[in-house]
Amino acid sequence: MDKTALMVRNETIAQERIAGLSFSVIATKHHLSKSAIAHVLGKDHIKEAVQDGILSQIDLIPQANTVVEDCLKSDDEKIKLDASKVIFKNVGITPSHTQININAMFKSDNRTQNVQIQGLQEFMAFKYRDVGADKVIDVTPEGEGKLDE
Repeated sequence: MDKTALMVRNETIAQERIAGLSFSVIATKHHLSKSAIAHVLGKDHIKEAVQDGILSQIDLIPQANTVVEDCLKSDDEKIKLDASKVIFKNVGITPSHTQININAMFKSDNRTQNVQIQGLQEFMAFKYRDVGADKVIDVTPEGEGKLDE
């Protein structure tokens, strides 16, 4: 592979990692091993680019939060539910690849992470209390969607 093609491939790998793809997915896509992906992403200039990309996404959180808040105020129950799912994924209540990127950046151990998640859960319940996000909505097919106190 010539130098230009290698550089383009490495930039693509970095962009895919910023987008949240796992090492396994990236490796499969490029027909490489996970260790080869780790090697590419471990290069200083690429590591810095990935971290900058993730940090630039973090800068957009206030704007995204405004959109989620607006969705939680919607009259459409599906839009409210989808907004709630976004919140739960982002704070780690439900699994998400996003957690991996955030945890890797902050390098927290499990004890610290548990305290952070509990604090985030309490913060989110308080922040969204006016739109009923501190309540559980029963979304089972036979349920009527009633709020549990």
